[in-house]
Amino acid sequence: MSQRSKRYRARVVLFDRREVLKMGAAATVAGSVLPACDTLSLPEVQLLDEIPGVISNEDFYVQSAFGTPDVNPDTHTCTIVDGDGNELASFDKEFVLGLAAREREHTLQCIGANPRFLFIGNAVWAGLPFREVLEELGVEVPDADDWMRITGVDDYATGLPSTDLDGTDGADPMWLVWLMNGEDVPAVHGAPFRFLVPGRYGTKNPKWPREVAFVQDEFVGHWESRGWSQLATYQTNGLVLSPPTMAVVGSGTIRVLGSAFSGHTQITRVEVTTDGGDSWTDAVIDYNAEGSDIPPDATDVNEGRHIWTVWSYDWQLDEPGDYSIQIRVTDETGHTSDLDPAGTDRFNGYNAGMAIDLDVT
Repeated sequence: MSQRSKRYRARVVLFDRREVLKMGAAATVAGSVLPACDTLSLPEVQLLDEIPGVISNEDFYVQSAFGTPDVNPDTHTCTIVDGDGNELASFDKEFVLGLAAREREHTLQCIGANPRFLFIGNAVWAGLPFREVLEELGVEVPDADDWMRITGVDDYATGLPSTDLDGTDGADPMWLVWLMNGEDVPAVHGAPFRFLVPGRYGTKNPKWPREVAFVQDEFVGHWESRGWSQLATYQTNGLVLSPPTMAVVGSGTIRVLGSAFSGHTQITRVEVTTDGGDSWTDAVIDYNAEGSDIPPDATDVNEGRHIWTVWSYDWQLDEPGDYSIQIRVTDETGHTSDLDPAGTDRFNGYNAGMAIDLDVT
C-alpha cells in the first residue's frame, strides 16, 4: 500500500483565476494578500495527464478552522467523558498502535469546496471503527446520550449524533484513524489520530481530538453556529480539477479532468456539455470504488462507496476562441448534480456540476 500511495502526485490549482482577476489591482501581482487568505502566488497553468485515485499525503488538501496546533503526538491524550464531565477513559498513540488496525480507503471533501476552492482528496487510512475503540477501552455509551461533542487541541468543536458510531442514514460507522497512506497521520491532518465520519463533510471529521463527550442535548459547533449545516451530509457534486478556468491553452486535444462525489451513494455517470446543455456526452470514469484494491471492511455496509470518482474527457479544440464546458454527475439513486454551476446552497455543501471557460490560442 505505501509503495502505491507514494507514487501518486497531483498538483491541483485551488483558486479560480477568474475570481482573482475580478479583484483587480489588489490581486494582479503575485504575492498580493487576499481577504481571509495567506499570501497568494498564482501558479503557472499545468495541464495534468491524470488525477491519481489515491492522493499522496503531501498533496492532500489541508483545511482547518484555526491552523495546525502544536501537538506532540507521542504525549497527546484524548479523554472520553460523560455529560457531567466525568472521565470514562482516555487513550493515546501508544494505545491505538497496540490495536489491530484495518485499512479503509476514504474520500474527504470540505463543505466549503466549490469551483473556487477544490478541496477534495482520497487516501488509504488505517484505524478502527470508533465503537470498537470504545469497546477496547471498556466504555459503554450511555443510552440517554444522543450526541457526541468532539473538541480538538485547537479548541475546534463539532457535534455528531451518537448513531454515527454505527452509521446514520445508511452511512458506514465513524472511524478513528492513525495511519494515512501507510504512514503516521501527518500533523496537518490530525496527528496522532483523527476521526473519519462517512457521509459527512470535513467539518464533521475533527482532527487532533482532545475530548469526546457523550451528551444528551444536541451540540452546535464552531462552523454550525455560523450558519453551516449541522448534519453536513454530502451533496452530489462534480469538480473540474484540470485545467483551471480562464486558462489560456493551445489548440488541439485538451484533457479535462475532475472528481465526482456523493458520499455513501456511488457515482454511476459523469457527463459533459460544451453547448450550454443542449447535448451531453459521457466522460470516462477512470477510478472509483470498483478500482480500489482495499477490500470493504466488515463494518462497511456500502462496499467502499465512500470513495470518489475520478473522470476524464478529451476535448478537441482546433480553432482559436473562447470555450466553455460543464459537467453533470449522477449517483446510483438517480440523483443528479444541479445545473447551476455555482451551486444553490453553499452552507449545505456544493451540489452542482462545475463549469470552466478556456481561451484557446
